[in-house]
Amino acid sequence: DKKIELQKQKIEALKIYKTGLSKKLFDKNPNTNFKDCFSHFGGTALEEYVTENATYKFISIGNYSPEGSYIDNGQRINNIEKAKNKILNKNDLVMVLNDKTSQGNIIGSTILIDEDNKYIYNQRSERIKCNFNIIPKYAWCILNSTNIRNTILKKSQGGTQIYINFHEIENLKLYVPSIEEQIKLSNIYYSIISKLNFENQKLNYLNTIKKSLLQQMFI
Repeated sequence: DKKIELQKQKIEALKIYKTGLSKKLFDKNPNTNFKDCFSHFGGTALEEYVTENATYKFISIGNYSPEGSYIDNGQRINNIEKAKNKILNKNDLVMVLNDKTSQGNIIGSTILIDEDNKYIYNQRSERIKCNFNIIPKYAWCILNSTNIRNTILKKSQGGTQIYINFHEIENLKLYVPSIEEQIKLSNIYYSIISKLNFENQKLNYLNTIKKSLLQQMFI
């Protein structure tokens, strides 16, 4: 229990550091319109086609983490006719436009796709493709940055569940430096994200050990 508590404290400290780093790296005078950086495509309602033992990983509202990573909850879908234009490519981004709570922990969360022909996205998500002036890794960083995510939350609508219309996202202005600077900034930010993911995995491992020990103690 003490190890678990200390691990939780470490993770919270890393989250605070990540927020500060995000502001330092990306919360600068915006110089580029969203529309000049990306093209985008809406999703389609595909929930009824989700099935076990299918080929593609499904991206829906439950698959976004607050930090912008993919949560694999086991949902799969096949490449049916209705979904053929919703298959994502490596370096595509996909953003969630809804949140099932009013706190907005995931609204605007954006996943960077790591492999071709592996994911299909659902309604209430928007596929985003980078233009020549922005690299996908930096785009992931800036769209998940504290400033942009807070802006998206402020523009959202609804009550117990909130949503945002994508035309509000299109009106955003972003800080987009040279490609060389984008590479440098995104590498710095990615290092802390990787560290945070590692520490979260360690916490999960400690919780698994605790559960196993409790089961053995009371058999």
